[in-house]
Amino acid sequence: MRIITLKGDSDKGKTTTLNIVYNTLLNNGGKSTNKQKLGGDPNDFFDLVIYNNQKIYFFTMGDYSGYLIDSIRDCNSKGYDLLICACNSRFVRPFQEMNNYLHNIIDKTVVNSSSLELAANNADATTIINLI
Repeated sequence: MRIITLKGDSDKGKTTTLNIVYNTLLNNGGKSTNKQKLGGDPNDFFDLVIYNNQKIYFFTMGDYSGYLIDSIRDCNSKGYDLLICACNSRFVRPFQEMNNYLHNIIDKTVVNSSSLELAANNADATTIINLI
């Protein structure tokens, strides 16, 4: 299993960016198997997407270390090809767990103006998509 992680501080656009990646895959032939909401943020979710014959699992609730570690282990035990997830920069244990797998860690682009957020999120999403 491979892991692509979007790393950043709370409320900096990690979930928004991963939603862009998710929607891009679905708009390009990906098939959702069972998207479900996670936690208290209405935008957080998990889902298994079949895309280009790969099993790609999305887990966007990156501000909860224990849940993320459980998700990593669960994806591996189920034989998924790729986990795309968010992770808060302040955590240590999830990154230690990721070291057991092939992984890419993408630093979330942070901008100082709300007018630049969409461009930053789209650029980060493109980086992730190119790694798939």
